[in-house]
Amino acid sequence: MKILLKILVAPFALALSLLAALLVFLFDICAVLLTVVSVILAVLGIALLFTPMPIGGIVFLLLALLWKSVLSNEHRRKFWNVLYIESWNARI
Repeated sequence: MKILLKILVAPFALALSLLAALLVFLFDICAVLLTVVSVILAVLGIALLFTPMPIGGIVFLLLALLWKSVLSNEHRRKFWNVLYIESWNARI
């Protein structure tokens, strides 16, 4: 009976593992894209600091800081731990 249950649960465990791997890959791609956008905003912010209205530069620098912190490593680690725990619980 226990072997039969393992055979029935194996596809779900495999699907959850593949889903977790896919989501981690997508999070990595998003992190790279957000880093590029953050660098562009920071460069624009530094350039705007030397204009007659430097408030735009400050705003762009704050946007760059917020944009980068949206998908930091801590968020990815928490998300990965949740997925890993759920897929591990499905295996039991």
